[in-house]
Amino acid sequence: MGKKSVNNLYKPMLEHSNVEQKFHKAAKGKTERPDVAVILEPTNIQRHVKNVVEQLENTAPEGYDIPHPEKAWKPSRHGKVCINEGTSRKVRMIEKPRYNYEQVIHHIVVSACYDIFMKGMYEFSCGSVPNRGAHYGKKYIERWIQRDKKNCKYVLKMDIRHFFESVDHDVLKAWLKKKIRDERMLYILELIIDGSEVGLPLGFYTSQWLSNFMLQPLDHFIKEQLKAVHYIRYMDDMVVFGKNKKELHRMQQEIERFLREKFNLQMKGNWQVFRFDYTEKKTGKRKGRPLDFMGFQFYHDKTILRESIMLSCTRKVNRVAKKEKITWYDATAILSYMGYLSNTDTYDMYLQRVKPYVNVKKLKKIVSKHSKRKEREKHERMERSVRNGGRTAGGVRHNSVTDNGISETQYQESNERGCRRKENHRMAARGA
Repeated sequence: MGKKSVNNLYKPMLEHSNVEQKFHKAAKGKTERPDVAVILEPTNIQRHVKNVVEQLENTAPEGYDIPHPEKAWKPSRHGKVCINEGTSRKVRMIEKPRYNYEQVIHHIVVSACYDIFMKGMYEFSCGSVPNRGAHYGKKYIERWIQRDKKNCKYVLKMDIRHFFESVDHDVLKAWLKKKIRDERMLYILELIIDGSEVGLPLGFYTSQWLSNFMLQPLDHFIKEQLKAVHYIRYMDDMVVFGKNKKELHRMQQEIERFLREKFNLQMKGNWQVFRFDYTEKKTGKRKGRPLDFMGFQFYHDKTILRESIMLSCTRKVNRVAKKEKITWYDATAILSYMGYLSNTDTYDMYLQRVKPYVNVKKLKKIVSKHSKRKEREKHERMERSVRNGGRTAGGVRHNSVTDNGISETQYQESNERGCRRKENHRMAARGA
């Protein structure tokens, strides 16, 4: 007989309807990829759902009575991909799990643990948490600095050194065991964690959730033990407001000690304590410094976009303005910047750098037209699939060879070489 789970997280997640839903959720933004589209075909998806359920049914630690242990799910080897990270222009290597079926299983597991991950999560833990993005954090920072100037006189700004790659597996697993008693759920979470030799891989859906979950004790320590009045964390970046420097310096030392002793993590050496922006009454001059956080620059009386984001927006607008035909990709890229512009005091910049060169209404029409076309094509594809009795136009390989015919090892090595070249060019340009 197998062991009985205590809080019963694992079995409910194996419901076919739940697994099928996670196939669609994991496919968000990827439905045009051939390897994803062929799986989502109405006549194919149930077979893939059955495969995932079978793999998960046979995944369990020693001591469980499972019919086919050889069919158990195991993490894949991951090729690394070189990316330029947004406005910081940092070159990073991220690992990309496969849609078939690792990404799907990641979504299934996170969904099953959602309530546990969210219970006890600090109210102002932002980033990779539903409905708690940068704009959520911005709203509350503005509220604090406008309504409680006394406790927002000084700022402590800090972040964790190489956070994702430095996560201690044993510490994370121990924290999971305190909250989750379902042995099979713990086992599959440990499989995901141990799929990387060190840390948590950038690019994994699970990494975002596990990292926020792991840092819950830190959030409660800062709020409840150190008595921080206003504190916010955006992934591994932290900001504490206070009424005097001495108190914030003491907090910094305590937080650094807590990170080291509880998590085996280090605070980055560039932490800062500074006087927040204010206007001197006698002279009317602006003194202090703005807070640069989450892509925004916060002043006591306004919030503007970080200059690097505004520069990226301007460059994108200029490139698109020179094109004869604006693509859907161009339109969505510029409209994403509009979300930032509309939520900050940067209307003058919009008038100067954006409005003269692109028509925002036209961009919205391009996006809308593209969405309708894709929806129409989806229905047509479904109808063709039914008429053909489930036969698809082509198959998709799911082996150790990538779409361009090279092995995963060759693909990874190629990406790593490209990443090194980009980093060398960036350093050379900086030196120049």
